[in-house]
Amino acid sequence: MKKFLCFALTAALMASLLAGCSAQTDDQTAAQTAAPEEATRAEEQTQAPETETLPEGDLSGTGVAYTFQNCVLRVEVATDENGVVTEMDLDQGLPPFSWARVRLTEEEMENVPDDCLVGGISLTSATGETMAFSKYICIDGRIFEGTLREEDDPWLAYNPEQTVKYSSVDGEIEDLMDWLNASEENMEEYFQWCVDRNMYICLEDGTPSPRETGAEYLVKEGLDHAGEVSFLKSTTDLEFEKDWFDWDKNLQAVYDSIIGTTMRTNADQLTTTEGEDGKNYWTTLDGVSGATLSTYSILYGTAKTAYNRSIGLE
Repeated sequence: MKKFLCFALTAALMASLLAGCSAQTDDQTAAQTAAPEEATRAEEQTQAPETETLPEGDLSGTGVAYTFQNCVLRVEVATDENGVVTEMDLDQGLPPFSWARVRLTEEEMENVPDDCLVGGISLTSATGETMAFSKYICIDGRIFEGTLREEDDPWLAYNPEQTVKYSSVDGEIEDLMDWLNASEENMEEYFQWCVDRNMYICLEDGTPSPRETGAEYLVKEGLDHAGEVSFLKSTTDLEFEKDWFDWDKNLQAVYDSIIGTTMRTNADQLTTTEGEDGKNYWTTLDGVSGATLSTYSILYGTAKTAYNRSIGLE
């Protein structure tokens, strides 16, 4: 089997690898790198109409919105008759660059057939583990083949982990990420596949890869193939990530900053307030949140769109 080009990853990048498409954490307020082309939709969502003056009548309802930020973000918001948010659900559907990674020993790397892995690349983590990408994956019964992206591919500029491009073998989808990012309808469909666990790494004919290939999901230690692994952020147990920046605490802070409000703040009106600990906390017109996630504005903006749909503004 051909040798693979190895890249040394820093500890910080290793955390990103383990987290898949998890939101980054930082005190920063720097703008996020825009995804290629259609990803500007996420920015447009943050410019939703202000809702300081609410429509008349019963405003109870439920709204859902999707956007793309390293993964498929889905936010559902429920409101009461006065337009106050009573419930919110936020989750992320993991894309293939998270779940199509396989972990191998050096011996397995030498012995795995060429048609099982994307040739030309492997990743050596800070802990010495070797990881590569499955050459074939199956999503909703459709087989995709992975190839290396060109150096000037905009997806690589957006996220260095987007090393592999997956194209459907039937020719209908040239680049899964382009298709995924093209519309909310596509995001909704993909998210449902994540819920249904309707995807897995496979051989060329679509047969789930046997363990003899060394192909094991990276998403969670000990989990096997189709039907036994989570493709949702909410049900993926990443203890290392929690130790890294406490995702659960930040996610709860996002909920706390939205539930019980009428979301009168637009995402472009968000500011930050420095806390006693020196960290910058996201701040809405309703007060200082406990969130420090650099992607908070994306989460909030998507929730804002869902909110406007709930009360009938969209």
